[in-house]
Amino acid sequence: MPTKKPIAITTLDLRRNIPQVRKDLQNGQCYVLLYRGKPIAEISAVSKITQEMFFVEAEPKTHNPDAIRIKNNVQRRKKKRILKNKTR
Repeated sequence: MPTKKPIAITTLDLRRNIPQVRKDLQNGQCYVLLYRGKPIAEISAVSKITQEMFFVEAEPKTHNPDAIRIKNNVQRRKKKRILKNKTR
């Protein structure tokens, strides 16, 4: 699959358009983040190693502690959201 040409985006545009940027990232688009007209970061889809760190079940010793904490927080918020929707 050919790589897509990066799109320049300002921090303000990123804040205002995060749902679209997230969708584009999932589709393989890459962004160059600009601050005051100068590039400060590249934003791209996660690497296979990072994806495995969060989504592949392995022995806990092989996981990054931050990845475990973040994954647990996401699961906790998801359960809380589901319970909240059921009580409505």
